[in-house]
Amino acid sequence: MRLVDPTQAAALGARAGLALCQGDATYRAFWRAAEVILQPLSHTFEQVSIFVADPQEDVFHEEAIAGPDGGQGSDELPMYQLPDALLKDGRVVERSRGPYRQLLAPIRLAGQLIGLLSLTSRAGATPAQLDAVAALADALAPGVGYALQRRAAEQALSVMHAAAKMSRELVGVSGFSPDRLLYRFVSLVVEQLKFDRATLVVFSEEQAAPARVICASLGRPPTEINPERLPPIPHLITDDPLPVQDVPGVWIPINLGRQRLGALLADNLYSLETPSRETIQSLIDLTGQVALSLENVRLFERLQAMALRDDLTGLFRPGYFYERLQEELARLEQDGEPAALIFIDLDDFKAVNDTYGHRAGDALLVQVAQELKSGLRPRDVVCRMGGDEFIVFLPRVKETDAVAIAQRVCDRIARKEYVLPDGARARVRVSAGVSLYPQNARDWQKLIHRADQAMYFAKRSGKGRVYTAALT
Repeated sequence: MRLVDPTQAAALGARAGLALCQGDATYRAFWRAAEVILQPLSHTFEQVSIFVADPQEDVFHEEAIAGPDGGQGSDELPMYQLPDALLKDGRVVERSRGPYRQLLAPIRLAGQLIGLLSLTSRAGATPAQLDAVAALADALAPGVGYALQRRAAEQALSVMHAAAKMSRELVGVSGFSPDRLLYRFVSLVVEQLKFDRATLVVFSEEQAAPARVICASLGRPPTEINPERLPPIPHLITDDPLPVQDVPGVWIPINLGRQRLGALLADNLYSLETPSRETIQSLIDLTGQVALSLENVRLFERLQAMALRDDLTGLFRPGYFYERLQEELARLEQDGEPAALIFIDLDDFKAVNDTYGHRAGDALLVQVAQELKSGLRPRDVVCRMGGDEFIVFLPRVKETDAVAIAQRVCDRIARKEYVLPDGARARVRVSAGVSLYPQNARDWQKLIHRADQAMYFAKRSGKGRVYTAALT
């Protein structure tokens, strides 16, 4: 891999970020991430290091090194020795270190500088490499943020040597089990803190509306409830709790910095007992722990989503598509519902690469992918198989509708005029094959094969058309 393409660099950074989410939050996690970055770039760079910021000491500590002497880092970079272009402007900088050249890229999350990515080589960097390194560091940032937040949570818990049973149990279900954590949390509010009812509201990332609501009450296990059944949520401006108006209880914001992650409503609907100050303080402390876990889940899910996407087009990768296809077909078989696959291939795509170059071909693929996705239903699953081949899964669709959708998508792609990087314009037609579930196949692999066969039959029959598996 040559580090010149920001899209490929971002995908590499996402994979390294996922490595930071595995196992503990010690230097070993940072070393794994650095190794993920170095392996495909070892022909260009000899060493990769990850530093984390220590604002109290105004220094960056080297967490781990990947390279000939890989392992735990020991270097420190005082902030006053680093240029403003790196610290304030957020630019990648290059500096000399004896016979080597070191690239330093800022790692920022939510506008805050949390670390540095260092790549060392014997040659200077090109402008394209600087842009790619910046994209790599940006994609790595959620993973670094996750590791640091997890580490902060672990350090905070270590000083709570006499923590209550509730806190210990919540730690036991933390990590990548958000449902277990949230369900157990509302249960413990009722069981351990003796509230009659606990309702946890989790907000969407946009913080516009509740995404999930989980409620537990005396004698009832935690369950998901419809957000429309919630009482009006007060405007929680600060981290301070707000009393409930009609019954003894309290609303507690679940915030992390300026992020509003959710809110907890704990009340005594049945006993009508006023909760003590100590009980409310315990809730405040515990919701801080839940806030860290919720943010960790968000960061992990964001990284996971990036790793499932094709580097160029942003469509799903084949591995994920195959897993999703098997799951969907199993569900459809239970429900007795039909489905379809569309296998799509661009006609004469090689001519675009030969005439305008591979950069233009990539730009065309990106635009075709956007046009393809915009012509489908939200529930349809779109994947780039590789090269100029795409595949679409249409759940709960009949034969006539599947063929009509395929024809509409092909016509939509053929009508559009695509703008290439040098300003040239191009049009492209596609051939498509449609296979139907369960008529043409029940096995997912055979279903793909039949759609592939139909697509090649469409190409041999003149291109720019749609054929079904029944016609091949």
